[in-house]
Amino acid sequence: MKKHILYSGSIVVASLVIAAALILPRHTVQRQSDNSGQLKELLTRVGQLESKAAALEKELEQVRRQAPNLIYTPANELFPAPATVPAPEQIPPGWKPYPFNGTTYYITPLGTGMEISMVPAR
Repeated sequence: MKKHILYSGSIVVASLVIAAALILPRHTVQRQSDNSGQLKELLTRVGQLESKAAALEKELEQVRRQAPNLIYTPANELFPAPATVPAPEQIPPGWKPYPFNGTTYYITPLGTGMEISMVPAR
């Protein structure tokens, strides 16, 4: 007898869940109709913005035709840098050229005699 009541109760609960599931989509359809009004408002707003953008582009084109051609130069480049004459390449005596990665480096002699430092080592 208890099994019969449990089965009947579960059938009633399942039918209530199904009924609730069938009723809820009707409310979402009504919400979608509310969204259609917002959609129309947004579409009109997009149209207004597109027409405003087109008017601004026309105005910009007119300004470009009327204004002289301007060239922007940064403040630090207003005056040209003074032309410097490169010094002639003179290699001091004793320097030995050493090419490395496509660039020439020089090995320089530090001195000919042996020097002794009087500063104590740390």
